[in-house]
Amino acid sequence: MASKIDLSIDARFLIEKYLEELGIKNYTLNTASALSKGDNYLGYVIKVEVKNNCDVVLYNWIVKSAPDNDLIRSLTPIDAMYNREVFMYSEVFPLFKKFQDDYNIVSPFHSFPKYYTSSTKSPNECIIMEDMNKLGYKLHSRQKSLNVDHIRLVMKEYGRLHALCFALKDKKPKLFQEIAEKLDDVTLNYKDIEYATEKEIRTCEKALASLDPVKDKIVYEKFQNCLPNIKLRVKQLLKPEACENYGVFNHGDCWNNNILFRYTQEEETFKPTDVCFIDWQLSRYGSPVFDLSYFLFTCTDTGTRRQYYDSFINDYYKSLSTFLDRFGCNAENVFPFHVLQDHLKKFSLFGLYVAVQLLGVILKNSKDIPEDLLNLTSTKDAIQKYMFLNELGKEYEVAIRAVLLDYNEYGYYFN
Repeated sequence: MASKIDLSIDARFLIEKYLEELGIKNYTLNTASALSKGDNYLGYVIKVEVKNNCDVVLYNWIVKSAPDNDLIRSLTPIDAMYNREVFMYSEVFPLFKKFQDDYNIVSPFHSFPKYYTSSTKSPNECIIMEDMNKLGYKLHSRQKSLNVDHIRLVMKEYGRLHALCFALKDKKPKLFQEIAEKLDDVTLNYKDIEYATEKEIRTCEKALASLDPVKDKIVYEKFQNCLPNIKLRVKQLLKPEACENYGVFNHGDCWNNNILFRYTQEEETFKPTDVCFIDWQLSRYGSPVFDLSYFLFTCTDTGTRRQYYDSFINDYYKSLSTFLDRFGCNAENVFPFHVLQDHLKKFSLFGLYVAVQLLGVILKNSKDIPEDLLNLTSTKDAIQKYMFLNELGKEYEVAIRAVLLDYNEYGYYFN
């Protein structure tokens, strides 16, 4: 493994307790950092290799631990996010498995890591799951847009995820509703922090400035008019009742670093065969378009979108329809294509807003990211460190302008 990194006391205790429950007493733990700088801002992610006294590898784990820094936790709903991810792994995914088993589904949806154990004790939340790298999954560079093969694979798999939710709702409506009621958006009722709001406003202003008031007049005026209320409008869209009767359990945090790919043996083809979604801490009940718009506006470039966008949407819906058929459900009954089109117009504002705020992070060079984002000591320190997100260069201007122009081209609503 790479250079050794220390586990927190609580993470080590959780591992020891779990191994003891399995009757494993003689073992060694080898650790290494799982991520590069800039790949994660909300915790520590460590690779752990468990070997027995015969030097045989028993487990390859990813141990994800929450920051215990009081300031960080005051700025972000860390506890709610870790509780949400544990709920998905410990409650929702086992339910998915049983439901698919009951219908004898061949090639079921299982595009998430195997879960082992967790602790939700604040402020030392911790989750232990399978190291998907050891199964051949890799992280795509966040600074390079995904190509068509990658995008199609993701869209099809989101189709299967959402189809599974619609099928569950159709066949077991009471159970579906019980879960949906526990999947409100974890950020929806979280207090707005002054510095964060200031950052968001500045970023929106920079996005607007990427447009030419004359050349891009129509889009410029639409975006300018929506800015005063854009965050409020997004919050309204995130409310469970907004999606009417067409909500699903979202992946939630659909940027590049939460999507892993596995490839064919012929590496030179660079064609992915499998995808794995990680970081379910923002999973919510809401429109399927939350996942689609977040992904398409942060992980694809304008050239690819302009050539294939409609095709990607069709890939998604065909995959959703095919998977629904396996449960004896008709897509045109549970989620008609015209409703998907309506949702794209209405709910894609969420993906646009995320792109405005997140593309600066995605395009940021790792060497330009502060080393100690999880060790802040004051609000002033936080403002200074996190304002690096507003140091948005030419790459951001080009990318966000393209997103805004494409968004308008699709006829999606700015208000």
